[in-house]
Amino acid sequence: MNTRLYIIEGLPCSGKSSTAKFTAGLTGGRLYDEDCGNHPADWEFTAFVPNSAEEFTPEEHAVLASLGERLPGGNAVPLNRLTEQYHGLF
Repeated sequence: MNTRLYIIEGLPCSGKSSTAKFTAGLTGGRLYDEDCGNHPADWEFTAFVPNSAEEFTPEEHAVLASLGERLPGGNAVPLNRLTEQYHGLF
């Protein structure tokens, strides 16, 4: 399988999103907007919670693990996965 990553950059309002949508449609690829929270290469809206974080109970760690991606030493949790139902928990 041959995978390609196209990065579209430019000045504000210069047509980056339009160009990216066109490119994704042309190539059959996926479009990830930088601010969507699901971007595979942008961790800006992601929290890394170490397994050793003592401020969380085992139950809270389990919830965080279910919401995020297990990585060595902890979990990467996209902030958009923390909905209203979890705000009281953390």
